[in-house]
Amino acid sequence: MSSFQTADADRFFGRERVVRELLGYLAAGRFLAVFGASGCGKSSLLRAGLVPAAAGTGLLGRPWPSVLLTPGRMPTSELTHRLSAAPAGDRLILVDQFEEVFTLCPDRLERERFVHRLLAETTAGGQTRAVLGVRADFYAACDEFPELVSAMAGRTVLIGPMHANELSRAVTKPAIQAGLTVERALVTQVLADAEGSPGSLPMVSHAMLETWRQRQGPMLTLAGYQAAGGVRGAITETADRVYGQLNAEQQNVARQVL
Repeated sequence: MSSFQTADADRFFGRERVVRELLGYLAAGRFLAVFGASGCGKSSLLRAGLVPAAAGTGLLGRPWPSVLLTPGRMPTSELTHRLSAAPAGDRLILVDQFEEVFTLCPDRLERERFVHRLLAETTAGGQTRAVLGVRADFYAACDEFPELVSAMAGRTVLIGPMHANELSRAVTKPAIQAGLTVERALVTQVLADAEGSPGSLPMVSHAMLETWRQRQGPMLTLAGYQAAGGVRGAITETADRVYGQLNAEQQNVARQVL
């Protein structure tokens, strides 16, 4: 259920159009806030899509180094540490899971310092850019910072669900790249199961992993997908299997934790 990382860029497909749009926004301005519902693939888009694209010649026609962080409990310290460890000069600061400023950082003054420091990087000399990845249900919480509200004016993007052709690429391209083939019926079923569920991408990813484990030779099949539980059932199937491998004491602990 983990997101794609920068090292997974060669296996990340389906969001090419959105990456181009984000690069366009960043070419025109130095700040951008990217919102998306949980499970829409926002973190994967930023980490495996935007960062590698900027590192090429996708932003202003030259390589653009990135500083990637999540805020945590002490976001200002985290930002300072990441910036000090990165090469000096223009860079793209990517703050993923910005909502941690509200969920993990208990000190309002610390939150304000972090936002001020981050935005100062985008107004100082040079061309440094900043991108925030924010869960959509924290949109209203951002009004805690008037400085951030001003920066967000006309500089926000909402990430929606993948179009059918985009999701088809996300399902088939990694398999083809690995020398596998994908049954057309399987692709059709995945698209049908994911339709109308904007937060389904982690479940699609897990279902395809389990389908790969059920593969017949070099082919991913609808039968393997159904045996794995599909988009709606693969996580349940995996959880039941893992739970069944625990002893009685471990199962008791798992029930208490969950």
